[in-house]
Amino acid sequence: MKDINLKNIMPATEYEAYTSKYLKPWDAMILKRCAEENNQKSAQGTLLDVGTGTGVLLEELHKIQGFENYRLIGIDYYQDNVIEATAKFKERSLDNYITVVQGDAHALDFSDDTFDMVISRATIHHLVDPVKALQEKYRVLKPNGVCLIHDMRRDVPIEILEKFNALRAKANYPPTKVHEKYTVSEMRAFLDQAGLSDCSYVYAEDNGMAALGYEVKIWKN
Repeated sequence: MKDINLKNIMPATEYEAYTSKYLKPWDAMILKRCAEENNQKSAQGTLLDVGTGTGVLLEELHKIQGFENYRLIGIDYYQDNVIEATAKFKERSLDNYITVVQGDAHALDFSDDTFDMVISRATIHHLVDPVKALQEKYRVLKPNGVCLIHDMRRDVPIEILEKFNALRAKANYPPTKVHEKYTVSEMRAFLDQAGLSDCSYVYAEDNGMAALGYEVKIWKN
């Protein structure tokens, strides 16, 4: 059985530096997809980032047209990440727009039908019960809401994995553990077990850096 919510190997301040610098190519992918899927189009909306770390994605989202009026909320399992993110957003006068709180992806502390959008990057492979986490993301979506999940795949092409590990090495991170990730087929099975196969898909590229992982999209009618 997997350990629940595996701890980052660096303190929050160092993890902030790593994610904000070395994960930009993958951040750009999910940010682009958020913009494409944003149904509010500059209206007031709400978005939840599950496993937000120090809120790097949330800060970038706030800069994108269509999200400037959103209420952006992130949850993270670790208090040091929450403290780092909260201090950062207060210092940058973003605390009226972005909030980060401590929470568990398996039991989201929000009412049903709360968020227009739910996102999560590089988190689901850390969780002891991905099926429950998927159900929770769906539960808190509003009708017509969309959930986007991006994560690394175990069956990643070797040349792409080598490029990714080279970036990690620059940040003094060890090579990623591919065995703990899920394949596209496994993610489809999780969605089926969660009762979400009729309102979801899993997609993965075959070439380029996007082939590092996959996208899960879940929608609520």
